[in-house]
Amino acid sequence: MFIENYIPFGYKNRISRETLEALTRQRDRTNRERIAEALQERKILIVNIDNAYFRPDGSPGDTLKAEAYYRRECARTGSCKKRCDAIRECLKPKKQDELSKNQIDIFQWLGGG
Repeated sequence: MFIENYIPFGYKNRISRETLEALTRQRDRTNRERIAEALQERKILIVNIDNAYFRPDGSPGDTLKAEAYYRRECARTGSCKKRCDAIRECLKPKKQDELSKNQIDIFQWLGGG
């Protein structure tokens, strides 16, 4: 099954995720995987915007929607990279100095030495 066969051309003809699930008899996650395959393997752009899917028909309005989709995906990629970088930093083994530099010993805590 090629998912693009279920996706209409033109924003005005867009199809909701729920309707696409009913037509394909596939879960939303599976449909999203198929949409990614269409783009990456067959270079078919399917835009997901305003809670619905469509294939741009080349009109100025569709082009603007596709460009907005592109900007959104790029922003998402950037924020994911920042999170992944932070996670990677947290997973690096800590040097003993780094672990203890912000700690006080029990006597300092109790107000003693």
